[in-house]
Amino acid sequence: GATWFAFRLAREISAPVQAMALATQRIAKGDLTVRLTDDARDELGLLVQSFNRMAEDLEQSRANLTHMNRQLQDQYQVVQAQNHYVRAILENITAGVVSLDRFGLITTMNQAAEAILGLEAKELVGQSALQLLDPEHRGLVDEVRQLMESSPGSQWQRRVDLEVKGEVVKLLITAVALRDNESDASGIVAV
Repeated sequence: GATWFAFRLAREISAPVQAMALATQRIAKGDLTVRLTDDARDELGLLVQSFNRMAEDLEQSRANLTHMNRQLQDQYQVVQAQNHYVRAILENITAGVVSLDRFGLITTMNQAAEAILGLEAKELVGQSALQLLDPEHRGLVDEVRQLMESSPGSQWQRRVDLEVKGEVVKLLITAVALRDNESDASGIVAV
């Protein structure tokens, strides 16, 4: 009888542990819906309750992450659509547009600016805006840079005679200072 009782007690102790081991394997494979049932009030019952709470927390965390991921994907799609819209506008206007970062380096240039200046954007992106100007006009870049640093949203405008491929081109240059969320100044220059 004592042997039978010992086997019975061992089985009652090992069955919940085996069930928990199997449930842990299912969770490891991604099945977070696993829950164990054990109404015992002893240490094993407490362990089963803790396991179920952990599984619920994991399931809720996964649901939150999935929801946030969908939201980020939706926001990314909106930003991409806006980016394509702005690019389409910039490529189809007749004003030349050149954007500069806070260091005066060219970040973008539309086709109209390429045509007006007789230069290709791929050669200038990442280069200093000073390369576009004759030595007598290089002070203009400093003026624009000071504007970007001191007055976001303000506008600077000058008439400039610029030599392009041996011909003098009369330009009205307008610069607008912009700031992003991290307070990095940048600017748009329209020619």
